Amino acid sequence: MRKLFIIMFLVSFLMGCQSPEIQSSQTPQKESIKISFHQSYEHQGITFELIDMLVDKEIYPANTNSKYDYVHFDENTDYEMLDIVMCLTNKSYKSLQANSDFRVKLKTKNDVIKMECYIESKEFTSLQKDAAIDKDETVLLHMNATIDSQQREENLRLSFYIEDQEYVVDFIYKDYQNQKQIIELNQVLDMNNELSMKFDDLGILNKVLPDDTSGEYFYFELEDKKNLFLYGSCDFENKSHHDMKLADLPALRIRGQNIHLFHIVKQTKDKRDFVEDENTVIQQGEKCRIFYYIELPKDIFFNDIYKNKQKIEMSYKIDRYLLKIPE
Repeated sequence: MRKLFIIMFLVSFLMGCQSPEIQSSQTPQKESIKISFHQSYEHQGITFELIDMLVDKEIYPANTNSKYDYVHFDENTDYEMLDIVMCLTNKSYKSLQANSDFRVKLKTKNDVIKMECYIESKEFTSLQKDAAIDKDETVLLHMNATIDSQQREENLRLSFYIEDQEYVVDFIYKDYQNQKQIIELNQVLDMNNELSMKFDDLGILNKVLPDDTSGEYFYFELEDKKNLFLYGSCDFENKSHHDMKLADLPALRIRGQNIHLFHIVKQTKDKRDFVEDENTVIQQGEKCRIFYYIELPKDIFFNDIYKNKQKIEMSYKIDRYLLKIPE
């Protein structure tokens, strides 16, 4: 009996002296939490929301009206970058690093891929790999993975880890793109109580004309007769508490085999000319007319963009919109 007691004591003692590694391996893992796009979540002071997803050879920041930096992928391969964008606010007790405080992976049909993280700059003009997210700062976090064209139609899973908690979202890229909201003509957009826009025209032209073409006026004409203008005009109001520059306004782009960026100009008060300088000031409370345009070869537009029903993308800080090219 005494020998049995000693043996039981030794077993209990040894069990209590297990290494931390052994003990932690026996701790049950937390269950993953399923999340969805366009819904906000919170984890110990960190709030986050998945706001956009794209596949391309190039990943751009929100503001491409002025000087910007982007992430470029080798065009000579059959692979592309899946870019999933998260809006994240850090209200925790410390600053965060994108590629160390967060772990992100993509599960495909046959593989698990580690994703690289990039932070958009405060000006929304560049993507930075090792940038810090300060306390009380809101940023756009880009999560990139390399995929092939077939995986656009596969069931994919994004796993986003904060500390030891896993958040997952299941999606099919192609289905997500088809569910995006389309902005209609004459629909008023109020963005963050900072600005208001209403597009009243989108179309294809061989000249970009001002609103008043009586008397003497100025316009943009094609550099090549084999090209065309894709353009849009809108009423704009600066509703913020500060002046804005033309370069600060929402940026437009359209995707085909390549990404095409629109020029932005402000119509003069006499409605007969345009101001192109990106540093042109739009004062607090000012209302004006803004024109976007891009010159494209006709074969690229009709055989690539129009044929594939591509839509115009508009981005402003954390907001994303789509505009449909008229039939």
